[in-house]
Amino acid sequence: MKAKLIKAFLFPAIAVALMFALSPLFQPREAETLTELKGLGQVDYLVMGDSEGWASVQPMEIWRSCGFTGYNLSRAGQRLQDFYFQLKDTLETQQPKVLLLETDILYKSVGLIGESEGFLTTLLCRSIPFLRYHERWSKMLPDLSNGEKTTQRNIFRGAYYNTLVCPYTGGDYTQPTDEVRQLPLTQRYFADKIVQLCRENDIQLILFSAPSPLCWSYQMHNGLAAYAQEQGLEYIDLNLKQQELGIDWGQDTHDAGDHLNYSGSQKASAYLAQYLTEHTSLQDHRGEAGYEAWDEDLTAYLSATGQTSQ
Repeated sequence: MKAKLIKAFLFPAIAVALMFALSPLFQPREAETLTELKGLGQVDYLVMGDSEGWASVQPMEIWRSCGFTGYNLSRAGQRLQDFYFQLKDTLETQQPKVLLLETDILYKSVGLIGESEGFLTTLLCRSIPFLRYHERWSKMLPDLSNGEKTTQRNIFRGAYYNTLVCPYTGGDYTQPTDEVRQLPLTQRYFADKIVQLCRENDIQLILFSAPSPLCWSYQMHNGLAAYAQEQGLEYIDLNLKQQELGIDWGQDTHDAGDHLNYSGSQKASAYLAQYLTEHTSLQDHRGEAGYEAWDEDLTAYLSATGQTSQ
């Protein structure tokens, strides 16, 4: 009986120990942006959100136009709780002056029970990354053979690059209403924690909504505007600034109005660059010593995107 009990507890204990031991091997370098950020030095701003944020801001366009250094940490399917913990991790090595938070992530909720389960899963995966990246068996050996020292800088600084065109043909989607869509309870909780974290670290938090006929609504705009006013935050809704951006839904989306394509992201980035110039204390680093990598990568970025002039 005693031997059976020992075996019953021994196997799970060994399994957990192995998962802890193997976890560092399963964390993909492409998902580990902290290492890359260290190689870039301190950045002026960060962009965070789900796929809407990922597809809408090109940091190299902002560097090109006004010399601010930044990185897009957004990812498809990102949950606000994941982002909160990622931000905490990032702030251990980075001291950004500005955080641009795309707001679609503030409404992505699967209900209280689902979010609670997701929160517990997030905590567990943070402790045992093996659970999150276990599907990487096919990539593990090439990664190990390359070694950490071969990590290359991402010339897109984390942003999504997609030149496909699939027009949105649904017409005007910005008809005003007084209806308000409130933030879901769990999203509100983590939004408040992000606001607090930014204040503790002297970070200017700017909320922005990327143009998206399929994901945006005026009810969401009203809810976000109310939340921003309550918290004393800046809120930019690019859905209501389409003429200023020059958005053409026949050319600027790759999936019929869900996300911007590269052309659309250039326009959104140009607007945000101007906003950062006028409403923040960020400084132009072009030509400064220590920022040579940004100019080198801009040349590579322009070549990769079919552009010829800086």
